[in-house]
Amino acid sequence: MSQNDEQRRTLRAGIEAVRSGDRSGGRRLLESVVRAEPDNEVAWIWLASCMTTAADRRACLQRVLQINPNNERAREAMKKLGGTVPAVGQQLTAPTAQPGRSGFDVLNLLLIIVGALAVFALLLLFSQFDTLFGGPTPTPTIPAAVIRGTNTPVPPSATPRTPIPFTGGSGAPTLPPTFTPTHTPTPTGTPTPSATPIPLTDFELLIVRLDEGQPLPDLYRLNGDGSSETLLGNDFRDVAFDPSGRRIAFVRDVRYDADEENDDASISLPELFVADIDDLDRARSITEMRTDIVSGPVWSPDGEMLAFVSDARGSEDVWIVSSSGQDLRNLTASEFTDRDPAWSPIPGSREIVFASDMNSLGSTELYRMEIPEPGEVPDYIRLTNDNNSSYAPAFSFDGSRITFVSDRSGGDSDVYVMNADGTGQTIVTVDDGGAEDRSPSFTPDGRYVVFISNRQDDRFQTYLAAPDGSVLIRVTNHDHDDLSARYRPEALLRLQQEIGP
Repeated sequence: MSQNDEQRRTLRAGIEAVRSGDRSGGRRLLESVVRAEPDNEVAWIWLASCMTTAADRRACLQRVLQINPNNERAREAMKKLGGTVPAVGQQLTAPTAQPGRSGFDVLNLLLIIVGALAVFALLLLFSQFDTLFGGPTPTPTIPAAVIRGTNTPVPPSATPRTPIPFTGGSGAPTLPPTFTPTHTPTPTGTPTPSATPIPLTDFELLIVRLDEGQPLPDLYRLNGDGSSETLLGNDFRDVAFDPSGRRIAFVRDVRYDADEENDDASISLPELFVADIDDLDRARSITEMRTDIVSGPVWSPDGEMLAFVSDARGSEDVWIVSSSGQDLRNLTASEFTDRDPAWSPIPGSREIVFASDMNSLGSTELYRMEIPEPGEVPDYIRLTNDNNSSYAPAFSFDGSRITFVSDRSGGDSDVYVMNADGTGQTIVTVDDGGAEDRSPSFTPDGRYVVFISNRQDDRFQTYLAAPDGSVLIRVTNHDHDDLSARYRPEALLRLQQEIGP
């Protein structure tokens, strides 16, 4: 494997770690990339999202703007953090940031100290304002937020667009990415379980697992309670069942020639695959994106289309493609990050929920859109509006609820559920001791949310929890890390037979 190829793998692994909530692990991987490739613009901007202080984030964004002064996401994020933003096309000549050091360098540390003294002096002056001038303390002006009603950012001097409607359960303002709130969860009523619940052993579960020291994850099939484990194959990521439960979509690397003049040079890039669950050896690639990010496939209710994420245009966007590889189309063409699509399972639905930082650069919220006709701009309805980020949505099998991950409660990632319209947002993983909870989805009967967590030790394992948090079941217990877990939907047929329509 070439060094460039290895760095691409490390970059993708770092991005996936950050997206899944493992910021410390992502930071280590991304720092190794920027040490090897100091001008890697993508690595620096993702590294900024891992930092815990505003000074460190500004230093990373400053490096992005040194590399590319026209990077719109870095410019907007830097404005929010109060850093220096160069004019379009102007090269920023600030000190180069170094990864892995708090404050990054002595000069920045001195600047921070001087800034802190200046702030202290201003606060002292404001505290004496009434005495000195006999008037009230002035209120600082807060810059207007960037909004997106279509796919074009609104410049500060432009006429504001109509705000995106918000129908979710929270009215908290979007705060800077370094803000760590104290959150008090509001419990809701327990959903009524089915009269004749199906035993977990009657369900089937696919788990993607990364064995220690191995570069590629393996795919396992288990009973729904974690018993009777069977290895299905190697090199499977982001596995998703189709509505029938007979096929899966997943991501796997494909090797491409990196240099047409040098047959020995090649590079591995992720592509989207489809396979019958009982014939995985005949998996076929349905995309040829030839880019660094292809992730998160989900199926349409009729099993004819897939939505997924790719950075083929530069930023992460939601795309759709037919299961045969035809009709490829970008749905959210923008300079923002749009990822983690979830397609409503209601028959005939064209509704997709996804995570985006369109109105909250540096953090993501959940939005709903109807897939537009070709050439039309989609409309977005905001479902969440809270501190920090909300991401990784997944519908229940009946389409009535959505589970997702958010780090709004103290900084660590927790699992939440809400109604499909964004109301009734409730935390599931209460009192988890600061654990990182990831990749949630529902069991076919809706009784449990399945998710990945390191709540009992350093290993990420698979767990089940009741949507109200009242029940917790550990499904796996082994020496490796689970990456995702998905239940096979064909068990719904047995469910309908037992409890009727």
